[in-house]
Order: sequence, then structure tokens, then C-alpha cells
Amino acid sequence: MKPSDTPLERIIITGQLQVCSPLRIGDGALQLPGSAGKASPRTLLRDAKGRPYIPGSTLRGYLSNQLRRHPAWEKELENLFGSPPKRSQPEGSAGSDGKQKPLNGALRVYDATWNPSPPPADPQGDGLPGQPGERIESRIAIDPVTATARPNHLLTEEVVAPGSAFSVRLEADRVDQSHLEALLGALHSLDGQIMAQLGQGKTLGRGLLRWRKDLQQVKTLTKADFQDWLSLPWKPETLKKDYLKEKVDYQTWQPDPASQEYLKLDLRLHARAPILIADPQRKTGKKGEPDHRFTIEGDTGSMRVPASTLKGMLRGRARKILMTLVDVLSEERQQELSLDQWNEITDSLLKQLFGNTDRISWLRVSDGACRIEKDEIHQQQFNAIDRFTGGVADKRLYLAEAVYPKKPINASITLDPAVQKQENRWMLGLLLHVLRDAMEGDLAIGWGKAKGYGVIQAEIADTKDWLSQWTELFEPQSAFAGFWKTGQEALETKILLALDQRQANSTAMEVSAQ
Repeated sequence: MKPSDTPLERIIITGQLQVCSPLRIGDGALQLPGSAGKASPRTLLRDAKGRPYIPGSTLRGYLSNQLRRHPAWEKELENLFGSPPKRSQPEGSAGSDGKQKPLNGALRVYDATWNPSPPPADPQGDGLPGQPGERIESRIAIDPVTATARPNHLLTEEVVAPGSAFSVRLEADRVDQSHLEALLGALHSLDGQIMAQLGQGKTLGRGLLRWRKDLQQVKTLTKADFQDWLSLPWKPETLKKDYLKEKVDYQTWQPDPASQEYLKLDLRLHARAPILIADPQRKTGKKGEPDHRFTIEGDTGSMRVPASTLKGMLRGRARKILMTLVDVLSEERQQELSLDQWNEITDSLLKQLFGNTDRISWLRVSDGACRIEKDEIHQQQFNAIDRFTGGVADKRLYLAEAVYPKKPINASITLDPAVQKQENRWMLGLLLHVLRDAMEGDLAIGWGKAKGYGVIQAEIADTKDWLSQWTELFEPQSAFAGFWKTGQEALETKILLALDQRQANSTAMEVSAQ
């Protein structure tokens, strides 16, 4: 139910946005080679004082998209954000060229400025403290075939760290109560969960933001108060008087229906060996210091497994599964495939779920995190062996610092609602194949997999509790009971259709050549 249309001459909303996962809004600069063969980091968008900020246009775009998902707020959407020219409008609304005159929106969204002071404790936080500020993150690309680092694929970039805050200010003139409700609702949708993201890397769980309701301030100026102010004597003391009144009696915003359709899988990853997700920024090069050090969340004592690492693990295993199924099914069809054709079919299916440079992924992964204690830090010294002599290679002694956490690493996977449609059900089948291997402890992450490092075993949150065994997925009360059989059948059907299409294309080319 909409609020009454109470005329408001002016509204001002101020508050803070809390950064819940690494936020990156870049300035468009390319990563350039630096000194000593190193690349300079991709930089953040900064203001004249050198501080990161969130452009008003970025925040404005998010708010308008939220209102657009709610048909009941169509009038408020147009009045607040304006409308582009359209043809075939009612008489009196169009210009001489037949186009509707564009409507300038009543809303003003200012740049969200960096708040250097640490924000108060977040009552809705996840319990893992953040370290406000900026940091530099580095990551590499892994070759899906060799499972080794791709040469010249080190990416270094600046991000705003979780725990940081930005000050927000919105203003609108000559609106009514319903516009205020719509704006507050759109801001409240920034809840630190899926769909509440800005900036780059959304599929890697980046840019999660939470609107601090406890720090929110709403001021309004009614038309009657404004007229009273105009009738007062024009004296300095009356001009300075603030007639804006703080408003607190607004209705509760209904959750975004699109976000409720997402399928979220909460994971607990148990370490079965030391884990080392190397952070190049922690490598000091000093004598006696480790050559490889694990990634931590600032100075919070929390281990961090980047979402890119977890997504890469899922993608790599999914590719192996697809390659195997394509091989088996092509033999059953008595089709001989070249290596290029094999890869083409596999990659065409893989990119539909995990995305590529042409399309966004339908799968979003969060960072994994858990607190660590000093006794969980694992240091091990290695030496390289000369492949020709079988002896120790000269000056190839190195020290690795990993972590062997006793507590599980918490992470999550979120799937786009489109994945659950009948024509895309094969993607669920592929993902469940991957999760089976994870639950059986067959996957590894990070550095030193050939040395036994990085082995993990997964548990999946279900409607009843946590599922630790693969067979539990088939129990009638499990939320995944219906996914496996239909997903597996749909996956095989999808591969067979791809094989048939390749065969048809090959036949057509042969006929055309003749």
C-alpha cells in the first residue's frame, strides 16, 4: 500500500554506506608496465583530494534500477529520475517534432564521499571486522588445461577495503510522501547481500554495500512550512532558521522480488591440508622472511580466500567434467572429434554458466573467510631439485607460510534465477557434479597443489542443516533432491544437442565444398 501523497517542498536524506566486500570503481586507466618488469596497479577513481569516492551517477543508476523492478513505483520513478523523449505521447506533451519533451528528474544524487573516521559498529554486520582504508590486490590467471599460472597474467589493482564507509546525500524538491518512501526503500535495498553491489567484479562478490539505517537522517520541508518561512520578515536570524523537520514515520520497503528468486548455496570449506593463497603484497624480500605468504584481511586476523580463487576452482573442475562427458557421449555416437572441436564444444557450454568477456556469469561467488590463530600458521621450507642431476639446485631454497585452519572457511555461491528455468536446468546438473567432488574432498585451491597443499572438503547448507555427505543430497527432505536427476539428464541432453549441431555444421560444410 502506498503512502498518502503529502506535498513536500524539499527532502534531504543523509547517511552512510558501509563497504562489506572489496569495492572497486576504477578511473579507466590501464595497467601499465612499471620498473623492474613490474606492472603499476590499476587505480581507483579519486576526487581532487586524492580520496576514493562513489560517483553520484553510479549511485543514481542503482537506485533507479531498484525502483524499475517495482511496477507500483512507476510514477515515482519518472518524477524522480526523469524520462527520455518518446513518440506518440498525449496531446500537449510533445514538441513540434512529435517527440515528448524530456522530463528532468527532481532528484539530486551527490557523489558519495570518503569518510576517513572509522564508522560505528554495524549492528547488522557479519561479525568479521573490516580494516577501513585502501589496499592493493593481486591475482593471476590459471590456465584451465595445465592448472598452472598463465605467463604475463598478473593483475594488480587498488580496492576499497571492507569496513570503510562513504557519506551519502540525496535531495529532491517539490515531491510528495510517496517519492520519499520510494527513495528510502531503494536505499534500504543496499543490505550487503546479493543485488546490493556497485562497481567492478560483481560475479566475484565485490562491491557489496550496506546502507546504515542506524545512521540515516531524513529531513522534510512541507509546503505549508515553506510558505510560513516566506512570510517571515527578511532578517538574518530568520534566514538562518532551519525549517526542515526530521521524519521517521515512513513505511517499510518490501524486499526486491528479483533478489528472492536467486538460489544461494552457503558453503563451509574444511581444510584437509595447509592452504596457501599467495599474496604478493605481503612478500617483503627480506632475508629470513617467507617467499610465499597467505592472504589475510588487513590486520583483522581473518584468513581470506578470494572469490576469484573459488570461482576458478569451480570452473576448472566443471571443464574437466564437461570434457569427460563430451568424450564419452561422442564415442557412444561414434563421432570422432579433433582436440579443437572437443575444446570448442566444452568452452561453448562452460561460458554459458561461468561467463566470458562477451557475457556476464550467471554464477556469483563470495570471498571465503575465517578467523585464524597463531598456532594455525604453517611454515615449511622447500628446496628445488635439479631435473638433470637429481641433486639440490643451487640457491633455490625457499620458505612458504601457509595456514591450516581448524575452523571452516565460510563462503557462498549464488545462481541467477534464469539457471532454474527448464532450458537451463543442465547448468544445475553441471554444478552438482562439481559440488559432489568438493564434498568428497577431491578439490584443491591455491599454491602447492602438487605438493599436497590446498585440499578442501565442502559442506552445503540445506533446509534441514548442513549436508556433509554426497548421498544426503538425495534424501527427500533435501532442497536438492529434485535437482540431481533432472539436472544430470538435462546436461547429457545438452551435450548431445551440441554434438548433433557440430555434426550438422560439418555435413553442411562438406556439401558446400562439393
